[in-house]
Amino acid sequence: MLGLLLVALLAARCGLPGDQRDGAGGDRASEAARAAEPLVADVLDRRARALQAGDATAWAAEVAATADPAYVERQAWVFTNLLQLPRRVATWDVVAGSARDEGGRVAVDVRRSLQVDGWDSAPVVTVARHTFVREDGAYRLVGDAEDAAPWDRGPVQVLREGGALVVADAGDGRAAGLPGEVADAVAAVDGLVPFAWSATAMVYALGSPEALDRAAGVDDPSALDGVAFPVWTDPDGGGDVAALRVVLSPRVLDGSLGPGTRDRLLRHELTHVALGSRDDRVPVWLSEGVAEYVAVRGLPRSERVISRGALDAAVRGDAALPADDDFRGAVSGTSYGLAWYACEHVAAVYGAETLWQLLDSYAASPDEERDGVLTRTLGIDGAELADAAAERIVATFG
Repeated sequence: MLGLLLVALLAARCGLPGDQRDGAGGDRASEAARAAEPLVADVLDRRARALQAGDATAWAAEVAATADPAYVERQAWVFTNLLQLPRRVATWDVVAGSARDEGGRVAVDVRRSLQVDGWDSAPVVTVARHTFVREDGAYRLVGDAEDAAPWDRGPVQVLREGGALVVADAGDGRAAGLPGEVADAVAAVDGLVPFAWSATAMVYALGSPEALDRAAGVDDPSALDGVAFPVWTDPDGGGDVAALRVVLSPRVLDGSLGPGTRDRLLRHELTHVALGSRDDRVPVWLSEGVAEYVAVRGLPRSERVISRGALDAAVRGDAALPADDDFRGAVSGTSYGLAWYACEHVAAVYGAETLWQLLDSYAASPDEERDGVLTRTLGIDGAELADAAAERIVATFG
């Protein structure tokens, strides 16, 4: 009885010989998959060379004949999409040690480095799972999970003019005039923002809200007309910002915005692009207020509309500088209006150069000194600035 108990305990702790063989078999499968990493890396290298050469046949040759027809079709339009981008870097590299056997297929994590020449300061790096099968003595692709950008998700057209690059749905004629509008907005912002920047902008203008949903990072992206968002040199967002891009709501394309609103929106978002990391540490009221201040400069005064909520708050006399969270949800319109006119007041009374100085002062101040930035720069506090902005709103719109 003791012997039987001892055998049971050993089996529980160590596994029986049959279990060991199963484990070893799993290890052997993983080892075989890892041994395939250099071979699938060669497939990825050949695809990168095919893209560089513009060789659609060579690109397609690396897709398995047994792949799902929808995947074969997808690879055709992905190639066409990527070929349109002015690429400085376009490489795919296997993440070492990531290979796994999946029922006779080999799945690996693949690191894509893609730098759009003239629009990205460094390669944008993303990681996605790719699946390969051995076919006719060589590995071929049967699937991937690339979906980081619009060119991964559907056929697109890439339109360029000056410093503008617009990514729109293939065949969507509504985007035809947008590159010129973006280029004009780039020039307008560059003439007003006194900081060095690339004076280029990549804008997504798509019929689906998916890109906006991904970039917005808010509970209700449907309330937004556009947003500037970063792309990174590290797939986890822990590296450097390779670029700030802009994504527009589908409704921006359909002509439903009021007169001048699309131009105003473009200048607003491109101001964020121009400021780059400068507005990372400033209050949101200042970041958004400055963007609105720049955005309306090209508009006739009759088209410089403000939200009803901001006007009502100014008339009631209870306006305050908005908190960071006030730019989300139901009070966002009020917050944008108050922030805009706080900046209008600073520029009108202290000079536009003081507005830019205020940005730099916030960005350079240690956290423990940030509450005193307004007083040190303007000689007034937040409550006094909000009152002055409210008076100016009533005088202009009341």
